[in-house]
Amino acid sequence: MLWSLFWINLLGTIYGYEWYGKQLVYTAEEMSPLYLPFVPDSPTASLFFTLFLVYLLVDNYRSLKSRRDRKRGALRGFVEAFALVTSFKYGIWAVSMIVASAYQGDPLVWQDWMLMGSHLGMAAEALAVFRLIYLQLAFHPGCRSLVILERLHGLWGRCISLAARCASG
Repeated sequence: MLWSLFWINLLGTIYGYEWYGKQLVYTAEEMSPLYLPFVPDSPTASLFFTLFLVYLLVDNYRSLKSRRDRKRGALRGFVEAFALVTSFKYGIWAVSMIVASAYQGDPLVWQDWMLMGSHLGMAAEALAVFRLIYLQLAFHPGCRSLVILERLHGLWGRCISLAARCASG
């Protein structure tokens, strides 16, 4: 299953960066190259999820060789937290924006359906992996990632609350 998720996410990441190709060129030429990391949101989320899957695949390979417990570093904790939070966030966000556009009268074309399916998949896989890895293992060595996720979730909730208050006047 991990290999299937790896290949799906890797190919989706490549396709996502291709999707944003013209926007990346425009941003670099017309604005500032400093903005480039912020343009491809969903492909960056799936890139980090792919890196997270690489960590899991390496762990799986190592567990076949030896049963020693390995420490997780700060970089891995960041990759895990960033991958799970952004995959869920952009999975839901993209679908919400497409549905909101359709509600306002924009016709849904095949690309919209493809994007909704793939982005719902991003959110679903983030929830599934989170549940399988973090919630079923009470004393998981990557508990630092869970703390980071909780802090990001709290920040995200405050941002949504503030946006709702601003929108309501």
